[in-house]
Amino acid sequence: MNLKCFREDIVTAISNPSIGKLEEYEGLVPNLVNTHKEVASRVTDANDRIVRLQQRQDIRLENIESSFNNYVGQNNQQNQLLMSSTQQLSNDIKIIMLQQQCLHAQMQLFMATNNASQNANSNTNLTFPTLPSAFPMQATSFPSSAPSNSGAI
Repeated sequence: MNLKCFREDIVTAISNPSIGKLEEYEGLVPNLVNTHKEVASRVTDANDRIVRLQQRQDIRLENIESSFNNYVGQNNQQNQLLMSSTQQLSNDIKIIMLQQQCLHAQMQLFMATNNASQNANSNTNLTFPTLPSAFPMQATSFPSSAPSNSGAI
């Protein structure tokens, strides 16, 4: 029965009270009450299931959030280690560059000192007398210490 027909029947029953019509609707009241209880029970069951599902989802979300936070924490630690290593490497490079500059300066000083001493030596060589041309240089042959291979076979 639809609601419009039911309403019309109620209006008719109220306007024309007859015992048959009222008795007909008395049987519907318990059915309506039982149906209402069944619907309320189903709604409660569905609500309970939704609450349990929501709780499970909340637990999963908390686990995911905790895992993500752990990942971020580990990532931050690794980034700090990387930054520390990078800073140490930068400091080491600065030290190596300073050492190279010092070595370069020492080499320049050594070369300048060496050039100065060579210039001083060449100045002293100019003061030595030259050999007279009366003593010509002769080639001198020295005996060989290696055995001769002419007769050996």
